[in-house]
Amino acid sequence: VWPSTEEKRRVIDFSERLVDIASQLGFFMAPTPVQRQTKSISGDAYLDAIKSIWALPPAQRPRFTIILLTEKDPERYKMIKRYTDVEVGMITKCLVVNSPKKWTDLSILNNMLASINNRVMGKNWTLGQTQLKDYLGFVPDIKSNSLCIMGMDVCHGKNSHGVDSTVALCSSRDQTFSSYQVSMGRQDPGMEIVEPELMEKMMVEVLTKWRNLNKALPSRILFYRDGVGEGQYKSVEESELAAIKKAIKTVYQMAKQPLLTHVIVQKRNHLRTFRPDDFGNFFNPPVGTVISSQIVDSNLPNFYLYSHKAISGTARPTHYQVLINEMELNPKKMAELTFALAHMHQGCTKAVSVPAPALLAHKAAYRANSYFGKSVSAHPNVLDNGFMV
Repeated sequence: VWPSTEEKRRVIDFSERLVDIASQLGFFMAPTPVQRQTKSISGDAYLDAIKSIWALPPAQRPRFTIILLTEKDPERYKMIKRYTDVEVGMITKCLVVNSPKKWTDLSILNNMLASINNRVMGKNWTLGQTQLKDYLGFVPDIKSNSLCIMGMDVCHGKNSHGVDSTVALCSSRDQTFSSYQVSMGRQDPGMEIVEPELMEKMMVEVLTKWRNLNKALPSRILFYRDGVGEGQYKSVEESELAAIKKAIKTVYQMAKQPLLTHVIVQKRNHLRTFRPDDFGNFFNPPVGTVISSQIVDSNLPNFYLYSHKAISGTARPTHYQVLINEMELNPKKMAELTFALAHMHQGCTKAVSVPAPALLAHKAAYRANSYFGKSVSAHPNVLDNGFMV
């Protein structure tokens, strides 16, 4: 779908370039995609074009739709996504083409193709068995030693007055840790600690989905909880962790209970470190730097990790605080696994600031809070197809 302000030849060139790059990456797209030009750049005009594609017979309907936008317009974006993600379950990817670079930049197109491939259940990259054995001490397998990695976050929106806070819980679908399913819910405005009833409900939902998909339940769970501060650790333990364990008992019943490792993820912290050179200059630490001694809290296992490269300015590490470690993961190996998971976000060809499940949970909660309206979740067609990627 392309705007009325653009020439058709430019759109065709863009389409052909995208198909060519995709084929080089092993991702095969139709050389002549279904095309619709909007009558104007209004949100209603975009919706008319999108609806005309959805009205096609299912056999002729494309698996995904790329929507080219003239500029960043939050209201227009909300209109589009509310229709595609909530009402009909249409897999879409929006791209703002407000400069010549957006039409041709290889990194932008690669990221977009990676996101699209994951949304149609493709896998761009996975964690190898050799690496997993090094991090965990075993190779995860569905039939034995299975591992489910989860991430959770709460979004309060820009204005929490009268707007419910949205909670999202993501969990891995298999042992490649490249695709995730999601459960979402709403609670009172401004509440960071998830209500016990909601926490239990979402946990039961993702574990049930995992069992239906894999015909078994995970024997280990690694849980990343994003967004809570140091003063809320006790509340997490007394409320959220208790609800998680209650949900586990509900689902597993008389079966052997899984080993649970629960880690708090804190992006907002005041630690800044630098790497000096021989000439008195200071630089950001290299990506992958782990700080786990001397300046960290000695009461609980914790570490700081620089998992992504700062585009500009001073890099900020993410702080990881381990609340419970029933899996008995080695702190050094836990940091290495966390760093590896920061490379598992399927919509970006570079490492991100937090593990993929935590970032996906953040995106799911944010998007639901931003444009889902009264609905608490996405359409079933896109809910587990990476609408948050």
